[in-house]
Amino acid sequence: MNGLRNVAKKYVIAVDVGTTTIRACLFDQKCHLLTQAERPVPLELNGAELKGLHAEIDPDLLWDAFCTVCKEIMAKVDDVHSIASMGISCQRNTFICWNKDNGEPCHKLVTWKDCRAREQCDRWNRSLILKSSEMRMLLQSEKLVFGCLDTWLIYKLTNGGVHVTEPSSASSTGLFDPYIRFVQMNWGYIILWLISFPLSLLPRHTFTAGVPLAVCDRRIFGFPLSIGSVAGDQQAALFASGCWRRGDVNICLGTGSFLDLNTGNRPIASMRGLYPLVGWRLPNMLSFVAEGCSHDTALPLKWARSIGLFDDVAQTSSIAAKTPHTDLCFVPAFGGLQTPINDTNACCAFLGLRADTSKEHMLRAILESIAFRMYQIWNAVLKEITFETISTLVNRPVQRISEQSFASARGVAMMAGITAGMWKKSDLDDMIQIDKTFTPRIDERSTLLNAFRRWEHNIKRCLHYYDT
Repeated sequence: MNGLRNVAKKYVIAVDVGTTTIRACLFDQKCHLLTQAERPVPLELNGAELKGLHAEIDPDLLWDAFCTVCKEIMAKVDDVHSIASMGISCQRNTFICWNKDNGEPCHKLVTWKDCRAREQCDRWNRSLILKSSEMRMLLQSEKLVFGCLDTWLIYKLTNGGVHVTEPSSASSTGLFDPYIRFVQMNWGYIILWLISFPLSLLPRHTFTAGVPLAVCDRRIFGFPLSIGSVAGDQQAALFASGCWRRGDVNICLGTGSFLDLNTGNRPIASMRGLYPLVGWRLPNMLSFVAEGCSHDTALPLKWARSIGLFDDVAQTSSIAAKTPHTDLCFVPAFGGLQTPINDTNACCAFLGLRADTSKEHMLRAILESIAFRMYQIWNAVLKEITFETISTLVNRPVQRISEQSFASARGVAMMAGITAGMWKKSDLDDMIQIDKTFTPRIDERSTLLNAFRRWEHNIKRCLHYYDT
C-alpha cells in the first residue's frame, strides 16, 4: 500500500463521531497526529427548536461513513497489523434501539439535539420505547436492546457480539446515578424504576480504557482490530488537554460550549445546572467531572453570517478587536439557556440597539456573549464547589492546546495507547503541546466585568419568553 512506510512502528486509530463531522485520525507511538480523514454526519433536522425539533441520524449512513474514514486511514499504512488499537469518541446522549438477533434498528439515531421528549420529561412520562408496537413486541420476546452511540458502534464493530457501554457516556444519559453507584459503575436502578425503564434493554458496563473493550470482527476491516478505548467527546477532550488532576478545568467551544471541571474521585453537582459525570474509568484510575454547558455557540455565528454580519469566520476576531465596546448586548438563546439558568423557553435577543449600531457592533456583542456565558458557568462552579478545589485555578493563565479540533480524537488515542501498552500514564505529560497561552488583561478587567453584569441583568428580560 502507498503511504506511511515504517512497518516497525505501531499506530493508534482514533475515531471522533461528532454532531456534524465524523473523523478518523492516525497517531504514532508518541501520539503525534499523522493523517486524518473525515465525512459529514448525515444529521436530519426537522421542526422548530422549541416546538419538537426532530434531530436524527440515519444509522446505515453513519455506519458507512464510519467504515469509510477508517478504511481511508488504514490504506495509508503498509501493514494494518501495525495498528495496535482503536479509540472511539462519541457525541453523548444519541441513542437507538435495535433487534439484538439481527441488528436491525427500530428507528433512526435520536441525537442529543432532539427536543421531542421535552414535554414528556416535564410530566415524568413513560419512556417512548413502550409506545411503539414493534418495539413492544421485541421487548416482550427479549429481543429489544438499547444503547447510545458508543454501544451501537461497538455492537456493529463486533458483528453483534458485544453489548456494552462505559461510564463517561452512560453517566450523561440520566439513567446513571453516580452517587449511589460510583464504586460499582452501574445503572441507577431507582431512576429506572421511577420512569419504568426496562433494565433488560441496557448494556453492561466496562472500563473506558486500560483493558481491551472488544475486538472488531475481522470481516469489518479484514483483520481483528482491538478496541482500546471509548469515551464521551467532552471527557475525551478533557483527557487530551491534560486535565487529569482534581481542580483542572477544560473549556470546549464547538457546536455548543462546555466547561468541565475535574472533581477527582468523587462526583459533585448542584441545583444550578452543574451535572456530575464520570470523566473516565481505567483500572486504578477513576475521575469525575462537573459539567456546565451552553448549546448556542456555533449557531449564533452561523446566523450572523447568514444575515451579512461577516463573510468569513476567520475575520470575526479582527473585526471585533477593532470595534469599540458599546452597551449593546446579545443573548445567545436559540435553544434556550442552560447552566446556570436552565430556561428552555428563553428567547434570543439583541438589547440596546441604537440608530448608529453597526454590523461590527452586533458581531462584537455576539462574540462577547459566548465569553460571557462561559464566565457565567464558571461563576456557578465558584459558588458550588469548595474554594480549596478551585483556588489553584484563580488568576492562572489559560492555555490553548495544539490541534484543538482533534482534542477528542487525541484523548481516546491516548487512552487506547495505554490499553495497548504503547505508553504509560506517566508518559502523557510529554504529549501535551500548548499552542498559545493567554494572560489576563488587567486594564480591561473592570470594563469587561461591568459589561458582564449589564449583560447578565439583561438576560432576565429574555427568560420564559415562550412559556404557554
